[in-house]
Amino acid sequence: MRQATGWSVDLTGSDEAPTGGEGAPEGLGHFLRDAYRAYTKVLQDLLSLEGVPLGFWQFLFVLWQDEGMSQKELCRRVGTVEASAVNVLGQMERRGWIVRDRDPNDQRRRLVYLTASGRALRQRLLPVHHRLERAIAERFERRELEEMKRRLADISDTLEEVRARHRRL
Repeated sequence: MRQATGWSVDLTGSDEAPTGGEGAPEGLGHFLRDAYRAYTKVLQDLLSLEGVPLGFWQFLFVLWQDEGMSQKELCRRVGTVEASAVNVLGQMERRGWIVRDRDPNDQRRRLVYLTASGRALRQRLLPVHHRLERAIAERFERRELEEMKRRLADISDTLEEVRARHRRL
């Protein structure tokens, strides 16, 4: 966890909204959710033109970086639970984009590899992703984008800290 801000989270303070308003509509969570939903809707539309469901995107993206990992490790990197991924991986396997082989050192583990057609998707899909990223970036100065990335990373780190503290309560 990054500790860029040098402060810690206190969940024992006031229950009042930080903006002084009555509800969550103008809260950060609302804006983050709306931005994420808008981004994924556009990405879903673009990927569907290529015949790829949105749910496959993160798995493919991780495997393009590093294939041959266990199903469990793949799920950890994607940020999903293994039970949820079984269906997606099965569909990807049926499409001929991945193969799952038993680990020769541990027969209980399944290692996930891209096939040639799974690797070939990279040449089709990364430009789609890059066009979407460029469309967003064009609205901002480079320094604004870098600051936004830092702030979003800070929010993620803060929420991880909140989650960790909440678990200990």
